[in-house]
Amino acid sequence: MADQSSMSVLDRAYDLSAIPVWVLLDIDGKLVRRHTGYDEGKDAVDEQIVELLFLNRKGH
Repeated sequence: MADQSSMSVLDRAYDLSAIPVWVLLDIDGKLVRRHTGYDEGKDAVDEQIVELLFLNRKGH
């Protein structure tokens, strides 16, 4: 579990000012996608991750 200091650093780095918020980072910690709120259907988090994985697999 992260301590308060670590959480503050993450809050500032990725603008975690709302809940729910999710951030998808690449292996280097670079922000790939950020979303605030809750969506269903094609805009759902799991669907977006599948799309990104599929595109990455095809070399895009």
